[in-house]
Amino acid sequence: MVQIDNGLGKCFMIMG
Repeated sequence: MVQIDNGLGKCFMIMG
């Protein structure tokens, strides 16, 4: 699982 910060104060996680 990778957590990515989109730079707008929100994060989304990708399950791989």
